[in-house]
Amino acid sequence: MSTTKHVFISYSHKDGKIFAERLRNELLNSNLRVWMDTYSIKPSEDWSKAIEKGLSKAICVVAVLTPRASDSDQVRAELLRALNRKIQVMPLMVKTCEPPYFLEIYQHIDFTKRAHYSTNFSKLAQILLDLQNGKDIPDDFKSVQDQQRKKSTKQARLPRRIVGDLIAGKITNFRNRESQLQELSLLLAKETMRLVSVIGPSGRGKTTLVYKLLEDLLQNRWPHLKGEVIVGAQQPRSIDGIVYMSAISKKGISFEQLYSYCIEMVGGEDADALEETLKRSSIQKKIDHLLKVLDKGFYIILLDNLETILEPVNPTDSVKQQNITDPDLVIFFAESLTGLHNVKFIITSQEPPFLDSDGHTQRKEIPLRKGLPPAHGIALLRALDESEDFVLRKATDSQLISIVDMVEGDPRALEIFAGIVNENYLSTLDEITEDFFRHPRTTQKLIEDGYKRLSEDERQVLEALAIFTKPVPIAAIQYLLEPFLDKNAVTRIILRLINIYMVEVVDRKEKLLMLNAADRVFIYSQLPTADEEEAES
Repeated sequence: MSTTKHVFISYSHKDGKIFAERLRNELLNSNLRVWMDTYSIKPSEDWSKAIEKGLSKAICVVAVLTPRASDSDQVRAELLRALNRKIQVMPLMVKTCEPPYFLEIYQHIDFTKRAHYSTNFSKLAQILLDLQNGKDIPDDFKSVQDQQRKKSTKQARLPRRIVGDLIAGKITNFRNRESQLQELSLLLAKETMRLVSVIGPSGRGKTTLVYKLLEDLLQNRWPHLKGEVIVGAQQPRSIDGIVYMSAISKKGISFEQLYSYCIEMVGGEDADALEETLKRSSIQKKIDHLLKVLDKGFYIILLDNLETILEPVNPTDSVKQQNITDPDLVIFFAESLTGLHNVKFIITSQEPPFLDSDGHTQRKEIPLRKGLPPAHGIALLRALDESEDFVLRKATDSQLISIVDMVEGDPRALEIFAGIVNENYLSTLDEITEDFFRHPRTTQKLIEDGYKRLSEDERQVLEALAIFTKPVPIAAIQYLLEPFLDKNAVTRIILRLINIYMVEVVDRKEKLLMLNAADRVFIYSQLPTADEEEAES
């Protein structure tokens, strides 16, 4: 099989095909290897698989931007796949239009004026030849990108109290955890405390707990003071800013991204100075400057789902210490946990990270390994009841206690159970739960049972989502399933899966979706391996 890399042309057949064909021919004449669907896909070849293969060997995806391309789910899916795989994307403005939102940070090359075509094509061809020959993007193009980012940043220099990957509606089902909420609040209020880690298995409500705390703090309420509002100069002080970062978000967790978020948060001249330091200085100078600026206020930085970027320090050790994979972030923590400043960190993770610093007295771990107590589990089940006959609301306490005990109070499992009840109109509550009492792995069994109750089409949608480790738009799922389901069917199925708590809306504005971590692990395990697929074929 050939491993030759090529330039992938992404375009709309409706209003970009003529330009795309001309571009292909001229790139070929410039000694570039080019992939374009109408020329590169064989008549008998599966269309979607061929496009996937074409993207996998692309050194760059050239986006032919036209009004129909900007509205095309197919084009958007191709570009998103390229960006998720860190493939260089080169936007070409061929007909005036508004590019997809995720291309806004990229400087496009203007092909809307015929008089400038030759000049701009020569510029494009040279960039692509450099990439094909293993070189980086030319400095002049990088500087244009930097100017574009700088311009965008300059327009937003006012300080922002909240920045990052905040998930709206995350605390809707907050139940109990009052003791942990007050403990977390008390620890953060301590002058010497630098880091609090909330550790526990998936589905225990770690993120929900932290979001509840931060929501209170943004209203100047400290839970350990039992809701008292902070006024004037009373201690503990009010929060100046919060950075939300999640390892499963589009931008993930890295020191570079953290630094960028802090620039957005502090604003003003400090933001300008930090930006200059980011461009020219060593990692140590960046850290020193950032901590110095953050010391001017009281800031909290949340690193959510940190287990995603952890790896064993030494896989052969009996004690599995997990190290953060970003080396710059490791250095930043080493400095942050020992210095004197006003920034505090909250980590949520399934496993505690190994942080090699002297600041052991300045960090604390809150275990969240047990589920909800019976009373709060009952309250959650009744709150989630949307069944036609209000089955869970009418159930006796003893019936609901049995369900809570069965799943060991796991909030995520209770959500799944409620979703099954909401969809199962013909069975009694006892009939739904009867089989579960015979299985010790209750949470896993609930996930499996919820999955098995779905239709084949619904399973296909979940399996497509399980492939992605980060939130994706509906268009990406529609693209993957195009040979099997039409777009409207995919949309209808996703809406139903959201209603029964199988799919989570991470960002309502951008319409980004993902699976709960525990659901994804199980569903991904159901996907056939390469050997199984080969055996079936």
